[in-house]
Amino acid sequence: LIEEMQADMQAPPGVTATPAGLAVIGIEAVDALSANRPLMIYAALAAVLVWLLIAYRNLVKTILPVLPVLIALGGSAMAIYLLWIELNPLTAVSGPLIIATCTEFSVLIMARYFEERERGYSPREAINTSSIRIGRAIAVSGITTIGGFGVLAFSGFPLLETFGIVTALNVGIALFTT
Repeated sequence: LIEEMQADMQAPPGVTATPAGLAVIGIEAVDALSANRPLMIYAALAAVLVWLLIAYRNLVKTILPVLPVLIALGGSAMAIYLLWIELNPLTAVSGPLIIATCTEFSVLIMARYFEERERGYSPREAINTSSIRIGRAIAVSGITTIGGFGVLAFSGFPLLETFGIVTALNVGIALFTT
């Protein structure tokens, strides 16, 4: 669009013209976010790993909650691609959002699992008890979040519609992988 605008400009001799305005800002924002999307994802993953390592001081407890996050990131990217959803300034930040949501869900389940193991439950009993005690709360939280962002799909404003769809989809994927 910017290149078309520049080609269409008929500036008088001695005058220079540069495309400006909200459209140009929007295009530049999408380009910047799209170009830096991998960096944002890697930085968010690194921050999560560092924080979990500081909090747990245990490599297994640091890596376990990140596995569903990696699956959710891949699933999200694949779903966005298959649904032909284009990036915009809001959806471009979906990577760090899915990392945050999925990490929260995974850490809650894992923490509850280790609490049940400390109480003497077998691994199977601990996961079953964890799922019953906190799994429902996580599911309700996730479904509520999906509904809250999902209503944006009916906003009538394309940026918000796409953001609502992508966010609801990402939270659903994060919930499923957790």
